[in-house]
This record gives sequence, structure tokens and C-alpha cells, in this order.
Amino acid sequence: PITEENPAAPGELIVLYASGLGPISPQEAANAARAGVAYDGPPNSAAIPVSAFVGGSSATVLGAGLKKGAIGIYEVVLE
Repeated sequence: PITEENPAAPGELIVLYASGLGPISPQEAANAARAGVAYDGPPNSAAIPVSAFVGGSSATVLGAGLKKGAIGIYEVVLE
């Protein structure tokens, strides 16, 4: 885990989970998403760009989309 005693290093990948990031694309993935049901559709990404700040600095968002097997949870990968 990333803590004050064990901070992330520059260039390290960080995976976090979020909710409320809005619609996903492509349309096939959006059609597969159902409220209250675990997502089991194709690879997807948030249709609206996702940005992040870590320790006061802008982080590079490598991907953000609904996590397969989770209900309404997005997996966000940062560098």
C-alpha cells in the first residue's frame, strides 16, 4: 500500500477505484452496463476525460473504465 512511510515513486503505476465517472464508451460497452448488476461487458473507458492530482501534482491517467465484475466501480490507472 502507498502510505507516508511508503510513498509512490515517480513513474510507478497506481491503481485506484472510483465511482460516479459518468458514461463509458464504446457504445457496445455502454449497452452492456446495467444498473445494480456487476459489469461483464467488453473493455471500456470513461467517455469524459478523467484527471487526477497526487501530492499536489498532476498525474498521468493511463486508463479509467468500469471494472469487470464490480457494480458501478471504475478502475483508474495513474502514473
